[in-house]
Amino acid sequence: MSGELTVGVGATVSTGGMLVEAQRLAQAELETRDRAERLARQVDAWGVPTPRPALPDAQDAFDACARRLEDVAASCGRLAWQLRMTAAGYALADEAAALLAEHAARLVTWLAPIGLHFAPGPTLTAAGVLGFGMWARSGFDVDRMLASREFVSLVRNAVDSADDAVLAAAIATIAAAPTALGFVAPTLVKFARTGTAGAAGSNAAALQRVAAAATGGAALRETPVRVQSASTGALTSAPGGYAQLAQRIPDGAPGTPQVRVEQYDGGWLVYLAGTRDFNPVTGIEPFDAASDVAMIAGESSGLERAAAAALEEAGYRSGEPIVAVGHSAGGMGAVRLAQHPELDVVAAISFGGAVADMERPEGVQVVSVEHRDDLVPALAGNARPQDAGFIPVRREVFDGVDVPEGPVPAHQLVRYRETAELMDASPEPSLARVLAVVDGITGEGRGAASTWTAERIPDAAGLSPARGGR
Repeated sequence: MSGELTVGVGATVSTGGMLVEAQRLAQAELETRDRAERLARQVDAWGVPTPRPALPDAQDAFDACARRLEDVAASCGRLAWQLRMTAAGYALADEAAALLAEHAARLVTWLAPIGLHFAPGPTLTAAGVLGFGMWARSGFDVDRMLASREFVSLVRNAVDSADDAVLAAAIATIAAAPTALGFVAPTLVKFARTGTAGAAGSNAAALQRVAAAATGGAALRETPVRVQSASTGALTSAPGGYAQLAQRIPDGAPGTPQVRVEQYDGGWLVYLAGTRDFNPVTGIEPFDAASDVAMIAGESSGLERAAAAALEEAGYRSGEPIVAVGHSAGGMGAVRLAQHPELDVVAAISFGGAVADMERPEGVQVVSVEHRDDLVPALAGNARPQDAGFIPVRREVFDGVDVPEGPVPAHQLVRYRETAELMDASPEPSLARVLAVVDGITGEGRGAASTWTAERIPDAAGLSPARGGR
């Protein structure tokens, strides 16, 4: 299994293990010093005379042993300090690299719209050279290029810098045609008031409006949903870690249940599948492109409403704690469920979801598992939340190995299940804390599992049962 696991905001080198070992060495230092002091006190209590025919070197031996113990304690202390400093150095380097990439992306997004206005030829040439270079670096394989760490990083930074591109385009438009001031003034006013010209959520909302206008309301349209029980009452054991949590996420097979619910004495676990239908024209599948865009826009989606309905049908009562787990769009839905006031979501675990910039209530712990060569979570940008409740887990799946054929292979659920196995072996305290929340719900007992099939209500949107036509 390729790719080292890293845990933490902006981390490219795993420092959690270093800090754990540093803590162990510090504890060893304390224990060793304590033993040295106890030995010295014991020697004083014995009152060993010097010299003594039977034990002429006893005092020297005890003294040498005490000195050795002190040396060991001092070595443990030095190693602990060095590990802490090394971890801090890696964290500082990661932060510096992230800031450099962010500012470079901002510079490029500022220059690109202005260049297109005043020097379109050189600007397009530079963009073409950059694209050709990335394509050549990937062996002229488009799938490999899209799965490259460099391309995914470019997408992250581009998403983060979208506001700057909008503002630069507005300024360049005014410079080229002063009469256009009336059209772009609202963008400038918004930027002056909020410091942003349009974040990812605003862009997604704009996409909804444009798609609806272009298709007469058929595309990316949200509708009511309903759920139907596919199986109920099956006994299940409590998941033993992240690998078993990921294993229980429904896969993407069409026609199979999209939601799995488990009830335990201490609360509930809910598992959400990823996107099933990528067609922008809304049909009866609620795990679709319309839900994806709605969640990115920060609006209610059919996917999350289906999950909430499945919990209600399974017997959920307000105030009972929930841990939500999902893959891809299901990961976004897991985080979005925390915003439902009738649901007491205490933790959400996203495998490959674009959740880094999603809002979440205070106190809700979010584990965001992201592959560095997966384009999908990069669509949330490089958002770096500073609160301890957001735990990014990163890994490069195809580090040093051939990339399989097909679009975005690092996004496959099977790849995230492999990463979940590495998470179970990680010494990271933050990952252990979230598993403790899961254990608090499941305890040592068994639960009752049910699966649910969700669909949009055709009559509510004027949709045909087969596809989203009017």
